[in-house]
This record gives sequence, structure tokens and C-alpha cells, in this order.
Amino acid sequence: MENQLTLAKDLFFLEDKSLGRKKFYIIGSIERQISIRVSSVQYKIIQFIYNTLKEQQLSDEEIEKMILDKLAYKINIGELKSYLDDMGLMENSQSRLETSEVKMMGVHLYSTNINEMPSFLIKASKALSFTRWLEPILVLVSLVMILVNLDAVILSSRNHFFTYNKSSIQGALMSMAVSMVVIAIHEIAHVLEAVRQNMSRLDFSVALYAGFIPMYYTQYPEMIALDRKRKIAILSAGLRTNIVMAATALALMGISGMPERLLDLCGIIFLVNFHFILINISPFLMNDGYFMLMNLLGINGLRTKMWQYLRNIIKKRDAKIPDKNRLLFFLYLISSMSIMGINLYITITWVYKIIKEIILLI
Repeated sequence: MENQLTLAKDLFFLEDKSLGRKKFYIIGSIERQISIRVSSVQYKIIQFIYNTLKEQQLSDEEIEKMILDKLAYKINIGELKSYLDDMGLMENSQSRLETSEVKMMGVHLYSTNINEMPSFLIKASKALSFTRWLEPILVLVSLVMILVNLDAVILSSRNHFFTYNKSSIQGALMSMAVSMVVIAIHEIAHVLEAVRQNMSRLDFSVALYAGFIPMYYTQYPEMIALDRKRKIAILSAGLRTNIVMAATALALMGISGMPERLLDLCGIIFLVNFHFILINISPFLMNDGYFMLMNLLGINGLRTKMWQYLRNIIKKRDAKIPDKNRLLFFLYLISSMSIMGINLYITITWVYKIIKEIILLI
């Protein structure tokens, strides 16, 4: 049959609820890593067509007639095929753009695919399941210690941030080493939570972020088909470990009698984790926090829509966006710029101290 409607073979259909408990509908493909939000009517029609075409081949006219007879909806099959093709859900649709900040801005070095989680990861996930309730306890205890020893923490932070053994250069080198360990712990947390959520596939990649920063990261192809709550559990796992490490390190800096180099190390651990927290919660960068926010709000392509809204404001066009979303996009922009500003301040301060030390050595 010429120009027949042929859907991707691995489509999934998901009914979920947003943060406001409003039901929404998602259709996607695990292999293509596509997930789109559709109306309830589109959901019923496309799901019906997908299930029907698995059992028999039908012409466009037969599909239109069957939808009218069975679902009482009159459709234009040509428009439906064009829409599905644009969304990447047809068998021969073009692949869509990458949705990972590291992939978009990184130089790929290495990747490997694991199609079945190793048994040792499954055992480790079960053995470490207690960390779910241990994490908030550690953060709470650390916050109490920080408040009790606040003066000591402030004094220690002034003397031990950005340096190691009274050297900014050594501090920078130590921060690089600590960063590699922190990234490993961050990704392991994602892996263990993914195992708990019954993910069986894992993609591991190494890249140079922005062309020179070494990064390794994990992705879970099956996660796209999970409901909002389970996705957020996986996405937030690494961030939660960063918060625990940052809070614990800062709390230790308030303990009197700690060796100077240990205080330096705690300062570096705090700064590195704080930096990673800011990167991950930044809604502007397409990292964990961005995807968590999209899932919480139920808005796909949040960053793209925010830029469209901003361009319309600058060009004095009608943004055609609901009032509640206009406020959301404004807050999104302000929070993104604020977080990026803090990160920029930390980076500039560290670089300044290193350059200053190099000049003194010369």
C-alpha cells in the first residue's frame, strides 16, 4: 500500500498526573528516546491505530472508517501522518535533536551499552536501600551542626575555601581530583536508583564537556516510559548525594581541633558539591534539574518555550501564552540567570586566586 501509515514499532502509551494532579497523556518511543504530550483524544486514536496495525494491514481509507465506526471520531489521515512524522513517531521519521546538555556541548570520547544490569549492581542496590531514609537524616544533622557552630563555620570557610595547604594552585588540582570522585558517586547514585526502579538497560559515556572538561555520565533508555514520580526518583538521586556531601563537609568545618589540611579538603568537597548542585538544579542547563522541573510541571521543551516567550516580549509580539505560564517563564529566567551568576562568581574567584598566586611565584 502506497504511503501507508506505519508507526514506530516500539511505541509506549502512558497516562500520568501532573503536580496539580491533572491527568495528562504521553506517547513515545524508547529506542528513539522520544516522548510527547498529547490530548486524550489523540491518545485514544493513536493507541487504537497502533494496536490495530499490529494485527492487520489497512489502507488510509480503512483506518479513517474504522476510527469513525469504533471511536466516533472523524480524522484526516494525511494530517495525522504529518503530525506523527514531525513528532518522530513514524517508522521512517527523522531522528530528533539531542536533549542532553553534555551531548550538545561535548566532544564524544567513549560509550558502551549494557542491556542487562549486572547482578552485583542489583545486590548493591538492595544492600544500600537504607540510604533513602539515611540521606535526609544526615542532611538534618549536618544543618543542626552548622547552626550550632555557625561562627566557627564562617571563620573556617574564609580561611579554607579555594585553597589546599595554603595554595590556590594546589586547591585547584585537589578540586579536580575531588570532582572525579564526586561525579563517580553522583552517577553511582543514579545507577542504584535506576536498578530500584527496575531499569535493565544502561548507557555509559565519556565526553569532553565544552571541549575540554572531562565528564562521564549514565543514561537509562527505559526511563522515558516511566511515570513522573519514578522518573524524578532517578533524576534526583545524584543531586541528593551532592547535597549530603556538601552539608556534611560544611558541618565538619565547624568542629574545633580539626587538622588544617582536613579543613582544606572539607572546604574543597563543599565547593565542588555546591558547584555541582547549582549546575544540576539550574533550569537553564538541560541536566537533572531541568528534566525534573519539566516532569514536575508537565511542560515539554521548557527552555525553548521560555526563549520564544522572551523573544516575543523583546519584539513586542503577542506571546500567546497563558498568564500562569508567563509568570512561570519569568521566574524560570530569573532563577536561571541567578544560578549561573553564582557559578560564574565562584569560577572567577577561584581563577583570580590562582592567577594571583602564579604572579607572586614569578
